[in-house]
Amino acid sequence: MKGTRTAHFMRYAFILTIFFRFTTLEAFDFLLPPANEISGFGSFLAQKDTEQCIFGLVPRSSIELRNPQAGIHAPASGAVVYIQHELPQFSSIFSFPLGNTIAIEHPEKYLSVIAGLDNSAITTLEGTSQEKREIVRVSEDAIISKSAGSGVFKANFFSVSLYDTNNALWINPILLAPWIVDHHAPVIQSITVTRVGAANSATSSASIELVPTHGSKENVISCVQGNYSIAVSAYDIITPTTSAYSAPYRFVAMLDGRTVLDTSFLGAKRDDNGLSFLENQAPSLNAVTSRGLFKIGNIMLLKGKHDLSVHVSDYSGNMSSIKSRLIVR
Repeated sequence: MKGTRTAHFMRYAFILTIFFRFTTLEAFDFLLPPANEISGFGSFLAQKDTEQCIFGLVPRSSIELRNPQAGIHAPASGAVVYIQHELPQFSSIFSFPLGNTIAIEHPEKYLSVIAGLDNSAITTLEGTSQEKREIVRVSEDAIISKSAGSGVFKANFFSVSLYDTNNALWINPILLAPWIVDHHAPVIQSITVTRVGAANSATSSASIELVPTHGSKENVISCVQGNYSIAVSAYDIITPTTSAYSAPYRFVAMLDGRTVLDTSFLGAKRDDNGLSFLENQAPSLNAVTSRGLFKIGNIMLLKGKHDLSVHVSDYSGNMSSIKSRLIVR
């Protein structure tokens, strides 16, 4: 019990430390609507194993929720600054049809985008706005849609995004969903270490795959000295009874007990080139390899013996790890 309380404290202490860099306490009034299925921030817009990736392997900046109950509530009070009716061919920065959508501006310049709503709710909001000739305001408990499932979203599914306009940052809404209970660690499918920057193209493209060790057997890998990039294929099941998944939240690489990489899906920075995930350069496509692995950064390996470990955590602090012994020539 003590360990569990400590884990929860560390989780919220870490989240609060990060959030105070971007926001004030008003942002904590935002509450992700409860749902019985959730797939989230950083997960791909198309499944990696499908033959037809309609929208490409691009990390998402939204949360998709399933709510079979009648009535979808606004995540926080604010002003409805944008209303969109379903336009299947609509082209936007999200790279997929949003369906019936509203955007709500909250205090401290935060903007939430709720997509996949029914048409009647959108029509009502729009009609009220035109009738009163002013921007419609909604309270945090206001029902903004009776049902969900427009655009690319299946019946009962909708999405929520949260944008910090002061910092040009899409924030991970999972961090604002205290109702989520997740006791399952992320699943690591593979971790690839690839040498970069070598003059010999054949040498520079050589990759090393880290694998879990079993029992007392040590995983020993031999490689040459140089600069290496680390890419991770992993996912997190938030609701175990469904097929929905999210990208893991945090990636940490340690070399000889020292942290050399620490990045997360806290948010996605936006600039003129698009969205930037995991501190990779925009556009967001640069955050994944051609095989669909997340690029978490580069490390330098010098000659000698080293212990390299990669830790993958979800938003609740559940962690999976792979450790290897490197012999660098």
